[in-house]
Amino acid sequence: MFLFQISLLGFSGVYFYRTENKIIKTAILCFSLMLLGLLVSKSINVKLIGIISFVVFNLSAILLFVIYLITNKKMSPIYKSLLGFILLPVFLSYLFKVFHFPGYGIIRIFSIIPIVLIIYLNLKKLKGLREELRFIDLYGIVMLTDLLVFINKNWFQ
Repeated sequence: MFLFQISLLGFSGVYFYRTENKIIKTAILCFSLMLLGLLVSKSINVKLIGIISFVVFNLSAILLFVIYLITNKKMSPIYKSLLGFILLPVFLSYLFKVFHFPGYGIIRIFSIIPIVLIIYLNLKKLKGLREELRFIDLYGIVMLTDLLVFINKNWFQ
């Protein structure tokens, strides 16, 4: 998992460099800071740093992207609702994970729907959504990894 987080941090750095929109760039930076906080907390074995970075930077990244979707006048409402629908299971799974609510596994299983939507949107190569998909791709990779870890722990052990 450590190498995965380092490689994802590299991807987010490339996406940060290639993105021009300031709100999406800030959201990608928050995502990168969350990953960096998780890496530091695991390396020095202090869980509080990981929890704080996970909650603060992850929620701020998701909220920044939602604010961007609300304030963007050029994007069609269909794409706004589709990208919001993709982020909903991410947001719910993080809340369930942080607060230890029951039903985390069910949300993880239903995260296959947004993963398929992310793959579909990337294959379709929509011109107006390129920067938005960079941010969504990062969370798609995290959702896919969480789903595979969940399946491995619960069904193959």
